[in-house]
Amino acid sequence: HVRELFRGSLRWVTPLLWLSYFMSTIAIFVLTSWKPIIIEALDFPRSTAANVAALSSVLGALAALVLMRFTDRHGPAAITACSGAAVPVLLLIGLGFVPHDLFIVISIVGSVLLSGMHYGMHSIAGIYYPSAIRATGGGWASSVAKLGAVLGPLAAGFILASDMPKVQIYALLAVCPAVVTLSVLGIA
Repeated sequence: HVRELFRGSLRWVTPLLWLSYFMSTIAIFVLTSWKPIIIEALDFPRSTAANVAALSSVLGALAALVLMRFTDRHGPAAITACSGAAVPVLLLIGLGFVPHDLFIVISIVGSVLLSGMHYGMHSIAGIYYPSAIRATGGGWASSVAKLGAVLGPLAAGFILASDMPKVQIYALLAVCPAVVTLSVLGIA
């Protein structure tokens, strides 16, 4: 039963875990959905936008594998290395402090940090739930994340369709890893 996810110390862990999953999924799905369009809007060729998106995904998966080693040793707080580092990187990009010729490199760094954070989130649900409810806990956390997968890109689409400079979506996106950092620290 779902009620079991809120008994004892889980009454705090479950909402923080769900919030982390939700925010992490918003961040990763917004970038996956819209990053190539943002890159093109900044006058980079379409081929560059496609290559950057692909490279970001591959490097993000590799970063997640590295992060898992630290999560095994140091627990969920290790995820905050990626989420905490992503905040200033996204703000630098979104507030226009990154020169055009460095945008690609810095945006890849931001994407890799967000990917590490996102994949790291999937590694921690099983740590807190006892065996009898582990599948329920992980399933509900993933279900909440799916809401972020739908709502994040939808909201970003509306924002990107506005008159706001496209690159500022990165500054707004910085909220996601900031919330994940605080939530994961609360869980840890």
